[in-house]
Amino acid sequence: MVQSVLGSLILGYRPLWNRARKLAGIQLYAHNEASATVDGGHLLRTLQELWSASSPPLLISAQTRQLLCDLLENAPRAAPWIEVRGEWLSDSAIYDRVKAAHQRGLRLVWRGDMDKLPEPEIARCFDNSLLTLRPEDAVAALQTTSPRPGSAAAAAPPTGGQARSQPGAGRPDVRKHRQPGPHGTLPGPRQRDGPGRMADRGRAVQPAPPPAAAVTRGDLQAHEGHRRRAVAGDV
Repeated sequence: MVQSVLGSLILGYRPLWNRARKLAGIQLYAHNEASATVDGGHLLRTLQELWSASSPPLLISAQTRQLLCDLLENAPRAAPWIEVRGEWLSDSAIYDRVKAAHQRGLRLVWRGDMDKLPEPEIARCFDNSLLTLRPEDAVAALQTTSPRPGSAAAAAPPTGGQARSQPGAGRPDVRKHRQPGPHGTLPGPRQRDGPGRMADRGRAVQPAPPPAAAVTRGDLQAHEGHRRRAVAGDV
């Protein structure tokens, strides 16, 4: 029985990847010759026998309208996902079967161009969609995608007038160039605050007295002789 239905079909597949680059499902292409009539219900029962619970989700993409109509009419509620091409909805036979399959609880996937989305009345019959992007749409989507955190693009400095000024930008950091004062402290910025006083970081301080001149023993002896002569009346 398995050989009878699979021998009447041309099958192809491709893996479907999610955003995390993990396997999200398998898309199975099924094509039958125009001269061969395939029982869609028989195909679904065969796949159910071959597919296990641990297998990835399956999306059946019928390549002929006859096979799609047969799948929509005979698929049970727990059947795999069934793809419906957007341009085929103009066929009243497929349109009516899509609405009936949705009422039975089938999981349908709409496929078509991004700029040709289905009307709201029929769009609610689909649980998901496969959008076809034109090359220019794909390039525009890549250009507008924000870089991931930690990527080289995120670490690159902004360009095109996006640079933000930081506080103190363009001014040298004077704290790195100050030299220690006479008491091992860093002098702060000062300004005059009245006669004979200075303002140092908001505190009034007295100016330091001038340094005393060095006095030697010869100077003391000359000063003592001068004082004696003054007392004796010599000066």
